[in-house]
Amino acid sequence: MIDLPPAAEAVYINGAPEGERNNSLFKIVLQMRDQGMSQFDAETEAEIWGHKVGITQKEAVSLVKSVYSKPAREPWRPKERYQYKNGGILKQELPVPPMPISVESTPVDKFLTTCFDVGDQINICRSIKDGDRERPDGTGETRSREEWLEMFKGDGLKQWQGAAVGVYVSINANNGSGRSKEHITKFRHCLIEFDESTLQEQWAIIKRSGLPTSAIIKSGSRSLHAFVEVRAANAKEFAERVAFIYKHLEHTKLDPANKDAGRLSRLPGAMRTATGLQQELVECGAPTLTYMEWQERTMYGDIPEPYSWEQLVNFKEDADPTQLLGRRWLCRGGSALWVGSSGLGKSVMCLQAAICWACGRDFFGISPHGKSLKSLIIQAENDEGDVAEAVQGILKAMDFTEDELEKIKKNILIVRDCTSTGERFVDRMRRLVEKHKPDLGWVDPLLAFIGGDL
Repeated sequence: MIDLPPAAEAVYINGAPEGERNNSLFKIVLQMRDQGMSQFDAETEAEIWGHKVGITQKEAVSLVKSVYSKPAREPWRPKERYQYKNGGILKQELPVPPMPISVESTPVDKFLTTCFDVGDQINICRSIKDGDRERPDGTGETRSREEWLEMFKGDGLKQWQGAAVGVYVSINANNGSGRSKEHITKFRHCLIEFDESTLQEQWAIIKRSGLPTSAIIKSGSRSLHAFVEVRAANAKEFAERVAFIYKHLEHTKLDPANKDAGRLSRLPGAMRTATGLQQELVECGAPTLTYMEWQERTMYGDIPEPYSWEQLVNFKEDADPTQLLGRRWLCRGGSALWVGSSGLGKSVMCLQAAICWACGRDFFGISPHGKSLKSLIIQAENDEGDVAEAVQGILKAMDFTEDELEKIKKNILIVRDCTSTGERFVDRMRRLVEKHKPDLGWVDPLLAFIGGDL
């Protein structure tokens, strides 16, 4: 079976309620097609799933044939929301706050109490020099969180470190018998670390990703270590969540060697004697998102925030900068669907409306907000002669002034596209909008471009 997005995977495993089964199977089969599964295999999977939820074999096979009759889309990827390419970060990125300077007087205390629970067994290990590298000095010591906090009071950490060149800490609690993955008792954190970027670049990647971090630590050298809260139920779920995170960040020069639940990181507050720098606690606190909330937001976008009642009560319509037509009849980011039977004259009506609003006139009582609006009309049915006939008829009938005609020529852009549908059309429309920056975008007719049924 292919990898499914979490929402689709949950339905595939748990089934769907009555009334949503066919639609759920449709979404699952779309993923099968997009990720390259053969139609025969998809029919087999659909029949098996359909049998579990009450869909007949005939219905399942018919649905698969319908899906596979259309071309595949770009397959789902975990990193869709945040794209990294050639060292740059593209659309839909989160703002990056400046990297803070730690002012914690006892960073190890805050780190231990934030990242571990009462009674957790934590492995801490001194590091030694081994040629040009540092490595753990043996198996280290495992104690409860409370024992470590008591031991590190005052200058306890400095005394415990002694002549060691640094100090490591396990990223997860263990059973007291060792720190390797078979001894892990809580799969709470995974570690991400970068070795090839600057500290500021690493900070930007972590913050833009929106990962649910509980601690970010400067290693005392060239990298940041981020404790990402995954809170997996077991080793299998831990591996799945870590794989998603690493896939999401695969273009960011992420160190791929840190996927193990038993990995060691740097203990904040200890000194890195090779550089003379402290292993600094840059940020520490409970994440605002759970792992699942982060994963769903990464794949599908943020959930909407409620409107503020104070803003609703004090809203001023006249001061709304998003207004385009009438008294908020249409605003920036909004849409309107004009519906009529074939041959009724929808295309000419849309063109006349765009022309009126381009020069500041009203159209059936609907006035542009401002002097004029720029329109981009993308249409599929009319060639240059058809468009010219409509334009000449409108201009002759409405007796525009020379000044109005100049505004119309400047503010109306008409293009024809007879080949793009679905996502390809969306991409083409996006490029046209970015190039011409219209106030209004017209799609005529919608059915020609949508790539499906309305």
